[in-house]
Amino acid sequence: MIDALPEPEVKHAIHASVAPLMAFYRAWSWYEALFKLETQHGARPANILATRLARLDDTDRYGWLWQADGWTLALTASTAQLAIHTLPYLRLHQYRRARDGLALNAE
Repeated sequence: MIDALPEPEVKHAIHASVAPLMAFYRAWSWYEALFKLETQHGARPANILATRLARLDDTDRYGWLWQADGWTLALTASTAQLAIHTLPYLRLHQYRRARDGLALNAE
């Protein structure tokens, strides 16, 4: 499935990751969330793999991603003002697209 992804830098980051399965799920969750946001804003990507994660680098698309053992959650929005707070006892790693890039090399 990794080689089916459309962006070479994403495939490379996953293959180079210390935890490639977790990295793949981070990338896939980004694709799903971005696809949903794009369709809400009138874009018509043919499928999830027709989206490009580089779109999250634009000034009107923002993304957040959390991952723990067994699950990954990605959120995208057209505003950076989205305030997300988690319960303090949850062991979550938050990845912000603007700060961490793809965040595919995190453990």
